[in-house]
Amino acid sequence: MHVYLFRPDGSSLWKGFGMAPGTVSWKGMILFALALTAIDQVGCLVIQNGAEWIGLTTKWEEGLDETILFGSLPMALLAMVDGVVWAPLFEEIVFRGLLYVTLRTRLTPIPAAAVSAGLFGVLHPYSLVGFLEVTWTGFVLAIGYENCRSLWPCIFAHFFNNLIYFGALLLIYR
Repeated sequence: MHVYLFRPDGSSLWKGFGMAPGTVSWKGMILFALALTAIDQVGCLVIQNGAEWIGLTTKWEEGLDETILFGSLPMALLAMVDGVVWAPLFEEIVFRGLLYVTLRTRLTPIPAAAVSAGLFGVLHPYSLVGFLEVTWTGFVLAIGYENCRSLWPCIFAHFFNNLIYFGALLLIYR
């Protein structure tokens, strides 16, 4: 992979997948990630309210890991680490670092973001409203990557989104 994809343009595997921090400071990346999170959360609220307005029901507990509700506290915390740390890291490398970047070699930013976001939504088996929310999130994160060329703000934003979700579950149900 390095020989054929990255070495011809002088890139490394680390930089090729968007893992290099770029020219923005870590503080700047965290602030950018918080802005992405806010944009995503507002968009998801618009989707939820629009769906309810046209009569679609939404279930915010879709995809819930029952370990968080019924497992022991250590197991619930391990499930939360899986959902808050490992899932964002893995999904961002795959969907933004590999898929989006590959699509960008042939498409402009908006279509590439839409296709990668749609696949991101399809691979999260939720209802129509859940699909739209996850697709919106994928779109926001892809555009975020396009603007800064680093996966770190996307990973942090994904982390913040999942932390909000899993944290709310722990606070409400435990």
